[in-house]
Amino acid sequence: MKLAEPHSQKQQLADSIITALLVLFLASSAFSIAIAQIAYFGALIIWAGKMIVERRNLVPRTPMDWYFVAFGIAEILSTLFSDYPLYAALYMQRRLLIIPILYILLGNVSTEKTARVFVTAFLASATGVALWSLRELVLDFNSYATFQKRLGEFQIYMTTGTIMMFASLLVIPFAFHPQTPRKLRLLAVGVFTPLLVTLLFTFTRSAWLGFVTGIAVIVLQRRRLGGVVALVAIVLVSLLAVPALRDRVVSIVDLQDATNSFRLKLWSIGLRIASDHPIVGIGDIGAETVWADYAPPEWRPEGHFHSNIVHWLVTLGGVGLAVVLALFVRIGVVLWRLHRDHSRGWFAGSVTLGALAALIAFHVNGLFEWSFGDTEVAMQLWAMVGLALAAAKVTDLHPQA
Repeated sequence: MKLAEPHSQKQQLADSIITALLVLFLASSAFSIAIAQIAYFGALIIWAGKMIVERRNLVPRTPMDWYFVAFGIAEILSTLFSDYPLYAALYMQRRLLIIPILYILLGNVSTEKTARVFVTAFLASATGVALWSLRELVLDFNSYATFQKRLGEFQIYMTTGTIMMFASLLVIPFAFHPQTPRKLRLLAVGVFTPLLVTLLFTFTRSAWLGFVTGIAVIVLQRRRLGGVVALVAIVLVSLLAVPALRDRVVSIVDLQDATNSFRLKLWSIGLRIASDHPIVGIGDIGAETVWADYAPPEWRPEGHFHSNIVHWLVTLGGVGLAVVLALFVRIGVVLWRLHRDHSRGWFAGSVTLGALAALIAFHVNGLFEWSFGDTEVAMQLWAMVGLALAAAKVTDLHPQA
């Protein structure tokens, strides 16, 4: 027994370090991509080292594994046939190296306590950003109220808007689940308020549309209309109180709006490029590489198409787009089934529903933004899916009363 103790202690130390690094990753994910990536890759390296030392595979199986493999193959094919293979390989490794976030979170959660710590760290990160942003909003409210500025303290406002959208939708189910402890329900409402205000004052319309769609998903699953009516009332009052917000909402359906018109023209260029590269696309590269061949000379080069669908079609082709859509449909089905099976439990039920709502919101948001190309957003997306799977796993191991 004494001979085994040092090895056991090393295992426990490795597990503790991995957990600490994952908490740091989640806690910094909303404000520092540098810290988040250092923490994530540190945890990933130690986890891989642990598997090598113990000579066993600790990577958990999920219902999406083969879909992720297909996505990797689609990326490889588009890279091999690209006119800029080294450039495409650079972006390919960025996309693929963050997918294990899902697996490392799932594989290193063995108790509900750990799952709760991870979810708390994730939400605390976004809440901290929101509270800091409110300070800036209060200090210079007139500039924000007149749309001279947009909240985006730690990154561009579109990224901030998406992060606030994610966190808002993840926290709302806790506030409305009947079994959530009262103190936590009140805390969820308190956390939601700065998240919503920050989301509104990023003036990111695609994130607003994603948020509203996510709310609809929660309504359909929970059917607790009273709480949702209160949320809608908060949003409406906020919009009516600030003319710039009202004008921004109206502009969503205005085809003459400069940014809307720009997107339509940009998508038409993307479709022209895709028509010449229909199978595997141009490779996972920036659109500026082929821009001069398709866009009017007076247009400055653009690196992407402000749409996940269009950008996937251009860069990965029809094959890659089909694979990506199949992957996300599969993830959505898995999250829906997890919520269906765990809806009575306030923790697992809320995390799975919040992740499902956030996933659908991400795709609505992505109709108008290249959000999948934003590393901060993609890392958070995979983290939420991993947290939902982990919450369901520990609930299965230790059923809630």
